[in-house]
Amino acid sequence: MTNQIKAPRITMHTAFYVAWALFLASIFVRNVFDIRFPIIIVLALSCLPAIVGDRNEIIASAISLLPMTTAFQFKYALLLIMVIYIVKYMHDVKYMSGFIIIAVMFAWELLHGLVYEISLLNTVRGFAELIFCAFLMSLSNVEFKHEKIFRMIAISTTVAGTIVLLNLLTSNGFDIVSVFEGGYRFGKGDTSVTEYGMNYNSNDMGMLFNAAMCGIFYLIKLKRTKPIDYVMLPILLIYGIFTQSRAFIICFAFILVLFIISSGTLKNKVKLLCSILIFCSIVILLLNLLLPDVLENYISRFGEDDISNGRFDILKLYGELILSDIRYFIFGIGMNDISSKAGAIIPGIIASAHNGTQEIIVAWGIVGLILIIAFIIAMIRKAKMSGNKLQLLNVIMLLFLILYVQSGQFLTADKCLLALCLSYVCISINLRKAENTYEFDC
Repeated sequence: MTNQIKAPRITMHTAFYVAWALFLASIFVRNVFDIRFPIIIVLALSCLPAIVGDRNEIIASAISLLPMTTAFQFKYALLLIMVIYIVKYMHDVKYMSGFIIIAVMFAWELLHGLVYEISLLNTVRGFAELIFCAFLMSLSNVEFKHEKIFRMIAISTTVAGTIVLLNLLTSNGFDIVSVFEGGYRFGKGDTSVTEYGMNYNSNDMGMLFNAAMCGIFYLIKLKRTKPIDYVMLPILLIYGIFTQSRAFIICFAFILVLFIISSGTLKNKVKLLCSILIFCSIVILLLNLLLPDVLENYISRFGEDDISNGRFDILKLYGELILSDIRYFIFGIGMNDISSKAGAIIPGIIASAHNGTQEIIVAWGIVGLILIIAFIIAMIRKAKMSGNKLQLLNVIMLLFLILYVQSGQFLTADKCLLALCLSYVCISINLRKAENTYEFDC
């Protein structure tokens, strides 16, 4: 008797994808067509996918907000989505280690209110991403659908980049060549919109494109790709090059090197390296043919006299602050309105800290740095509780994030904190199981 092999059942969560598409469409319409309906509608639509979705769809919809942080009040959305999950699946919340560390951080920040003026609402808002990360760590018996999460982030990031590009083209008569002739760096599409416009810092936007591409590389490694992934990958790389961010290209190379190292046998490493070189060469040749000024501007940025763009001076000034008083070294000055308080102590400080590690110490002292390290260790320990054997591949997103924040902010950077949630998802991948099973998803 011949055994019949049943094909895996494909489930289509149509309501969830329709709700998520409506959310993305609302941001697209509001920014590209300049139809300025109340922003609370976008907030409501951001929660709709969580209401109709299952466990993994709720988590995926929350993390896919990463590139949309400038478009609406995403911190409230993040907290509301978390509440929706808890209401629907209350018994999933079990492990409290992450929440305990966050509670200590929150109390430590409130202690600064004894010395400095702080806003309780702003403090809660500032902790939204860390609270959500602790929430992810608290879940039991939940296996993240990594394919769904990575693809949704890639899609939302591509949409965000396309919105910026369309706004840029609209405001410049669709003459993109002349835009880059003037040294424009991709990020700000329509500067006339000052409230919830899709305008980004170029370095931050480069980080978003790297995070999205890193997710696609995970899909390639786990053999979960679909045609749309190979369409989005070159688009994301081109958008990233448009930012002309040195941090982008350094982090992109870093990610590629880590994926090559984690590719197993020497044959696999060489094969992946050749594929990457061919892919990047095609993209660069295409850009050089169509927009040569982009590459020329990019190369010239690496030849500037001050390649740090003033970061070394900022690093020195904040270093003086930390060492000027033992109280600042141990206690810090708090994360609320950190730049203004720092400027009052060291008059030469007029910019925010441009090193994530230093920023943590300025805000919370050496105690705060220990708390952040403890939180990351707790993330890794919780991910390993499900039987995962941690490999280099698991921590590529986390290592990339740590590298990136050394040239920017971390504690006060909402995108980086939300990327920390994505890092936890990557750490939780059970590679041995993922490589032997296939999920029909997304």
